[in-house]
Amino acid sequence: MTQFAKLEKAQALIDMGRYQPAVSILMGCLGERTMLIEVYLRLVICHINLNHLEEAERYVQLGLQEDPNRSEILYLYSFICQLQEKFNPAFQHIEAALRLEPTRVKYLVHLASLYIDKDKYKKALEHLKVAEQYDPEDVDVLTQLANLSIAKGDKKASFHYLERGLALAPNDPTLLALQSKILGQSSTTRKQAEAEAFEALRQDPNDAFAKATLLEILQKKNVFTRFFVARSFNRYNVEWTPVRVIIAVLCWKGVLLWGGFGTLYLMINWYCGVLFNTFLRRHKRYKYLLTEAEIKQSNFFLIMNGILITAILGLNVFGGSVMTSFGVIVGILVSMLFGLSYFAIEFKRGRIQFAIFGGIAGMILALVAMSGGIAFAVFAILILLIYAFCFTLMIGFR
Repeated sequence: MTQFAKLEKAQALIDMGRYQPAVSILMGCLGERTMLIEVYLRLVICHINLNHLEEAERYVQLGLQEDPNRSEILYLYSFICQLQEKFNPAFQHIEAALRLEPTRVKYLVHLASLYIDKDKYKKALEHLKVAEQYDPEDVDVLTQLANLSIAKGDKKASFHYLERGLALAPNDPTLLALQSKILGQSSTTRKQAEAEAFEALRQDPNDAFAKATLLEILQKKNVFTRFFVARSFNRYNVEWTPVRVIIAVLCWKGVLLWGGFGTLYLMINWYCGVLFNTFLRRHKRYKYLLTEAEIKQSNFFLIMNGILITAILGLNVFGGSVMTSFGVIVGILVSMLFGLSYFAIEFKRGRIQFAIFGGIAGMILALVAMSGGIAFAVFAILILLIYAFCFTLMIGFR
């Protein structure tokens, strides 16, 4: 089979959403030098859809070595950086792609999505309006305009863009999911929102955005879940301007108090979020909404709580003299915090660094728990606070 025929076969599999078989064919194309850039492009697309972002980044870099002025490669590189929340390189790569093809609507839409992620709505609107001028009937442009309007809280504008988009593509799963998201914000329209979300999933059962939207609707069904579950594993963006830094230094006691309660809320919020997902995975209709990462969190939640319950019962029966009550409490808190925050880090490198830190801190705290001395107790709390502060800045706020 020729290289061209292999690429055609791989592309057909990609179009059907069969990314792993497409990867197998494309790997067989790497031995030939002809059309190598096309092989890299398709491998990047496959690995993005398989959520193998490190592999996707490796092949996109190889593609740039092959042709540094290929705008599609630069666009994909920007998209990977966006998924990894590396926004500076994401902006650099898409701006480089636009310098090569300044009228490419897809690139303008992607740049606008980056500005939306950074809460820079004015800049996002500027680029989307330019894209709309180039192609007023592009569904992706209308989708992002609707998404921007939702982010700004402008329901009227969001419905306007959704109506225009659905008139062009009535079965588009992303538009249907956005519609259900808007409807789901009101208790009176929540049933209609669920129906819309299920319709989006009927059109595309693997649509991650539709699944996430329906899960969000479920998480907002009552006051308790809205407060303790709907915000679980949120990312909060705090910009440390010079004025804010000065205020933080002058009001350091208030900042510490805010940080302490904020960290506690994040911890309770994440714990409730995983508990909610653990119950949800037993539901016949909704269990398919959970991602692989959310199922891993739930598995860890069940294992960790099983170990904690067994340990507490065992200590009460056999080990009263081995571990102090303070040690048991600290151990439970640390296990909860370390266990959940480990899964809040999406990428392998971050998890390895986190596991090393957690292992060292865990050994120190184990010694503290068994000693019971006041100096060790203070040291344990200090370690925990340092960890919580660093974790909150790096993960909770970014």
